[in-house]
Amino acid sequence: MTIRVFLKRAVLFTLVLCMLGSFSVTAFAADDEVYEMRLASIQADGNDLDLTLDLFAQLAEEKSDGRVKITVYSGSILGDELTTTEMVQHGQMEITLTSAGVVENFCPEFAVTTLPNLFKDYDHLQKALHSDWGQSLADATEAQNLITLGYTCTGFMNMGTVDVPVAGIEDLHGLDIRCIESESTMAILSKWGCNPVPMAFSEVPTSLQLGAIDGCFLNPGVFLSTGIADIMDYYTTDWSVGIGLCPVYINAEYYNSLPEDIQQILMEAFAEAEEDGFKRTEEHDESNLKLLEEKGVELVHSTEEELAEVERINQEEVWPALIDMGITTQEVIDQIQASAE
Repeated sequence: MTIRVFLKRAVLFTLVLCMLGSFSVTAFAADDEVYEMRLASIQADGNDLDLTLDLFAQLAEEKSDGRVKITVYSGSILGDELTTTEMVQHGQMEITLTSAGVVENFCPEFAVTTLPNLFKDYDHLQKALHSDWGQSLADATEAQNLITLGYTCTGFMNMGTVDVPVAGIEDLHGLDIRCIESESTMAILSKWGCNPVPMAFSEVPTSLQLGAIDGCFLNPGVFLSTGIADIMDYYTTDWSVGIGLCPVYINAEYYNSLPEDIQQILMEAFAEAEEDGFKRTEEHDESNLKLLEEKGVELVHSTEEELAEVERINQEEVWPALIDMGITTQEVIDQIQASAE
C-alpha cells in the first residue's frame, strides 16, 4: 500500500469516525434533554379536572422516560382563565386549561357550545369534539397560536341558587345570575328573563353571600370542590343549562419547536387523560348530587310540563336568537346533532 493510499484511507476513516461521533453526541443530547412545561388551571386542587391534568403530566413523563416534566399550577395560582390563556398565546407560558367561554372571545366558533340542550350526553359531546366540527375548532384556535391538546369537562351544568328554587325557566325571571364575559351566555340568560352578571369566578362565593347575585350555573362537582355548595340553598337537577367545556392549549410556536416524538407523546398522553377524565366526571355526577344533599342543598326536580317548556324555549327562541346574532348557524347545529348518531 502506498503512502498516498494509506493517507487517503486514514482521512476517510477519520471522517467517518467524526460523523459517527457527531451523530451519537447529537442523538444523546436529544434523548437526554428534559422539556419542562408549566400548566395553569383555575380548578381546585384534587377535583376531577385537576386529576385529569395530573394524569396527563404523569403519562407524559412516563411515555417520555422522564424527558417531559409538566408542573400543574391549580387554583388560579398563575392567574385567571383569560390571563393564562393570553399568556400561552403570547408565549409567556407553555400550557393552560381554559373555558370555552373565554376562547369564544377570540374564536367565535366556540359560541355554539353554550347552546342549552344541544348535547345529549357525554358520549355525544366526545363524538362531536372528535368530528369534523371538532377539527374546525382546533383549526380556529391554531390560527390564534394555540394548539389543542384536548378537552376536559366540568360536566353538564345547572343552576345553584340562594333563596329561590329554579324548576323551570320561568323561575329565573328577574334573578341576577353570574356568568363569564361571553356574548352568547349573556344572550341566553337574557332570553330566559334573568339578569346576566359577568364576573370572575373567584368573586362568586362572596357575591352569593352578600346577595350581589342570586345564583350561578356549574356542575355539582365544581360546586362541591370550590365550597360554593356550602353557600347555596338549591340545585336544579332535571335539565341542563349547558356544558362546562374546558379546552387545554399549548403555545403553537413552542409546540412546533419540540421534537416530533415529544409532540406525539403529549398528544397521546392527553388523549388517555381526556378519556379517563370524561368517564370520571360522568361517574361522579350521581354521587355528587348526594353530597350536595348531605350539605343541606335541596335538589329541585322539574315536572314534565316544565321540562317540555324548557326544551321548547331553547329550540324555538334561544337557538334562533343566537343564529340571528351570528353566534352560530343552523348548519353547525345540524352537524353537531348528527354526530350523536
